[in-house]
Amino acid sequence: MRNLILFFTLSFSSALAQPELPLPLLYTVTGVAADDTLNVRETPNAHAEDVGDLLPGQTVEVLELSDDGKWGMVSAGENIGWVAARFLTLTQGTTGDGITLPYGVPLRMACSGTEPFWSAEIVSGKSFKIINYSEDNPRPTTYAMQGMSKPVNIGPYVYGFISPPVSGVIRREICDDGMSDSLYGWSIDLLRRDQGGVFMLTGCCSAVQP
Repeated sequence: MRNLILFFTLSFSSALAQPELPLPLLYTVTGVAADDTLNVRETPNAHAEDVGDLLPGQTVEVLELSDDGKWGMVSAGENIGWVAARFLTLTQGTTGDGITLPYGVPLRMACSGTEPFWSAEIVSGKSFKIINYSEDNPRPTTYAMQGMSKPVNIGPYVYGFISPPVSGVIRREICDDGMSDSLYGWSIDLLRRDQGGVFMLTGCCSAVQP
């Protein structure tokens, strides 16, 4: 929340020069035979324990790279492990192009949080849909998004958006929901205004297929 207040006072720029490919983003398993699978290893080592398998053509979120860049940490359900990066190709059409949307922001994200329990779907630059499960009759509510931009003077891969009555900031960082073995590639802070006042929500997000 240290940068949340700044979000409301900074001028945003929708144009962002394309640096080296940021993570986390969606990648597709390529170069694997149709009758084979890609091993998910416990550590970034070809001899490490196999903790899962990815199918050819499967899409997975890559959270970070090993120091030598040869391995990618992936989140597949509650299985977290490492796969050989040479078998991963950026999934086209899943990230901003730096023109209509900031480069590196996923086009679609699934988010959730606790205390209270809530879930949300972000269609970057277009809409924000949220369900608050603490309500008596929880149901999804969708708000139009007034763009998504990168603040000028905040660290890399921080993005802000406004979907009245909700405003939010997402950050590229490994996020733990505290309730499962899953890891997420993004954290999110939300301010929501309704008749009862202003409420703050925090949680984690993952990139998902548009």
